[in-house]
Amino acid sequence: MSEQTQPPEYFEPPEEGAHAGVIAPLTLMAAVTRFKGVEMPGQRFEIDTAISPITAGDLRTLMNLPYEVALYEDGGKTVLNRGDETGARMEGATREARWMLHTHPFGGEGNLNPSAADILATWRHDHEKTVHFLVSEKGITTYRAPQHEPNQPDIPIHNILRPLALWGRGTGVNLLTGKDDDGHPAPIETLDEEARRLAEAMGMIVDEAAWDDQRGMERALSIINDNRAKAVGNLAVAGFE
Repeated sequence: MSEQTQPPEYFEPPEEGAHAGVIAPLTLMAAVTRFKGVEMPGQRFEIDTAISPITAGDLRTLMNLPYEVALYEDGGKTVLNRGDETGARMEGATREARWMLHTHPFGGEGNLNPSAADILATWRHDHEKTVHFLVSEKGITTYRAPQHEPNQPDIPIHNILRPLALWGRGTGVNLLTGKDDDGHPAPIETLDEEARRLAEAMGMIVDEAAWDDQRGMERALSIINDNRAKAVGNLAVAGFE
């Protein structure tokens, strides 16, 4: 990369406006370096994907961080937001975000699928258009907001809380509370499995790509690296539909 095209290493965040508090512009890996050694959840960086497009290797590197992070489109810009051990943080993401990505970095069988909280989060954004990505140990899962009532493709869904509350009745877990019928914390593996089954039953899962699936990774990255077109249209362009 030439000296003329090298992005500035650091900019002070603007004090006001839509991108207040966002440090910009950096490559994704440069921003991750800024995270290290700084205990400040909520740090936000603008990522310059024009100069340095995000790669599958970059996303896999995010898995090495001891906390969740979020990437999302905001007004044609890509923003990286540091979360913490309790989850990703989406401060600043608008309802019109074309795509949103977060990590489940902690490993184990209980962090491989969109969680109940992730399902609920899709409802807070423009569920008609926003594409969601989960980066986990198994690769990238592409999903969207619930499309219909569980196992009833012809019945539109109007209240996301209802299926979340009712789904686990037959399995003895409550996805909203994370507890079993006796009020004890349910096994994380069970919650992960049931959230996945519910997501599938509501038509949420769009695609999955293992880390060694080059074409699958390219489908996801074609949306992540191109903020010029609406992601809902890019689903078809990227080969998802």
